[in-house]
Amino acid sequence: MGMASLSRLLLLAALWGGSFLFMRIAAPALGALPTAFGRVALGAAGLL
Repeated sequence: MGMASLSRLLLLAALWGGSFLFMRIAAPALGALPTAFGRVALGAAGLL
């Protein structure tokens, strides 16, 4: 595995883990529905 591939893999792991940390913090503060809507909105923006 090259250095570029390893960097991308580590970035993907950080993004994946960060989403779970975000849910853990945001869900009690905002509630389940706004948190889910925000994640879907961010995902849709990323796909656009």
